[in-house]
Amino acid sequence: MQKVATVDSKYRQEYLHPSPLVNPTKTTLTTNDYKDKRIITKILGRYYDLTDFKHPAGPIAIACTDGRDATELFMSHHLFTKKDVKDILSQFEIKNPPEEIPDSGVYDWEHTMNDPFTIELHERARKMLGTDIKGNWKRNLEIGLLFIIALTQVYQFVQGYWHTLLTMPFSWWTFGVNIFHDASHFAWSKNWKINDLGMNVGFMFSIPYVWYHQHIIAHHSFPNVYGYDPDLYHSEDILRVSPDMEFVQAFVYQTISFIWVWLVAVPWGLMFMGMTQSSVREKYNRVVRFSRNKYLNPNEIIPRYLVFFVLFHLVPFYLHGFTFKGCMFSFWPIYVFSVCFMISSQINHLTPDTTDKFDKNFFKHQIITSHNVATGSKLVTLFTGGLNLQIEHHLFPSVNHAHLSKLFPIVQELSKKHNVSYTESPSLWRAVVRYFEHVRNYSYPEPQIKKKIE
Repeated sequence: MQKVATVDSKYRQEYLHPSPLVNPTKTTLTTNDYKDKRIITKILGRYYDLTDFKHPAGPIAIACTDGRDATELFMSHHLFTKKDVKDILSQFEIKNPPEEIPDSGVYDWEHTMNDPFTIELHERARKMLGTDIKGNWKRNLEIGLLFIIALTQVYQFVQGYWHTLLTMPFSWWTFGVNIFHDASHFAWSKNWKINDLGMNVGFMFSIPYVWYHQHIIAHHSFPNVYGYDPDLYHSEDILRVSPDMEFVQAFVYQTISFIWVWLVAVPWGLMFMGMTQSSVREKYNRVVRFSRNKYLNPNEIIPRYLVFFVLFHLVPFYLHGFTFKGCMFSFWPIYVFSVCFMISSQINHLTPDTTDKFDKNFFKHQIITSHNVATGSKLVTLFTGGLNLQIEHHLFPSVNHAHLSKLFPIVQELSKKHNVSYTESPSLWRAVVRYFEHVRNYSYPEPQIKKKIE
């Protein structure tokens, strides 16, 4: 395994006292204040007031930058833009911000952009795709067919067919992930309203407000960085996937308990705990602070969760009564849905070869902490919504996953040329095994972890 510089030993303190992704000054806003709040951000050390900027990706894209150092978001989402975005941005620069926003301080951006690897990667990616990076008619046709299949299973589920305990959540997952994930990255369509629609149609595995903070703002900017990536700290009482978590006895059993985590990850973790954290906490998983502005605020959190709870858990009892069948139809589908989500997501970064690594080049870091799976399988790509091309997705998040296969050979070639660790598994099963190996490694106390990994 290639030796790459790791984050230094201060990571324990970083997690106990998380690094300032956003301004630590707590500001409490009421609903009436949201509309008057200015959206101030910091990019490459300069401050901008983006409140009145009409971004092509819509107001949510701007709202995600509010009150934080948005350098990583900005630099990773504008690679294929023809216009001089820095020149456009300069029109909104302000010299005297109302309050200081700390730098994220993770990557060296001067080094990143002047690195021959970065220069060649971007040049070849632009040459390959141009500006054609969103969904096309073939992709939309595919989504339409998946939607029709999902609807047929929903209809049969309502009729009470037992086979739909598997086929309904599986088909709805496949449709949902293929629209929700691209839409959340503003990559389904050039029209931001269509992307917003995609987020609302496929929200069954996470509430959009929570997903933007967990996934778009934090995880994609800092994958596997201790104290910055919230995905390292979802089930911290029973599942340890990162060395900066203090060892407790429960971790000894996590080679078994991870199954329970996979079953309840969506209904309990992403949905219920997502709603709870956004309502009562300042930060998600104690890592990334929630935004509170006109376009990104928690006002819809509880109504959305209630819709989810009624559809998944109460409607089946209404249809089939308080019987064994009613219980099965109320609870079993969401567990299947949850396992589908975990299979498609946990294998992407949590392997023995992609953790405890760090590179000051932002784009190299995306590669060495990500993991591709069965890149030649259309079925795996369909099931995971393109998440099996995780490396290319992290490098080019604004690109619809329908185009990522074109970039795959380029990234692989350049990684080999520049000696960047590129990890992939030939099958979905092998990827799950690698995840299990990672979970097993971290079930041991601290001194034994390094021995197991090495």
